[in-house]
Amino acid sequence: MTTIDINKLKNDYPLVRDLVDLKEVVWFNPNVTSTDQGLPYVGLTQNDVMDAQARLQRFAPYLMKAFPETASTEGDHRISRCGYPSNERGTRKAL
Repeated sequence: MTTIDINKLKNDYPLVRDLVDLKEVVWFNPNVTSTDQGLPYVGLTQNDVMDAQARLQRFAPYLMKAFPETASTEGDHRISRCGYPSNERGTRKAL
């Protein structure tokens, strides 16, 4: 296993420093691409995506109850471009 120098990472990548300090950050992937271009590289097909979408729709009523913040979007959990209000709760819990 490779040893990682956290201090070097923090110096080389200020975003890592902010993440370690638990600061709110925004990162835009410079290599973002369309679904059509990206799917072949991750081993998924359009059918996989459609299957996942159907499954999420099936569980939308549960998601609205379990995560009340999704009620306004009828259980849609995806992060909006304006921010995700429960992100702090989820991030802190994961850390």
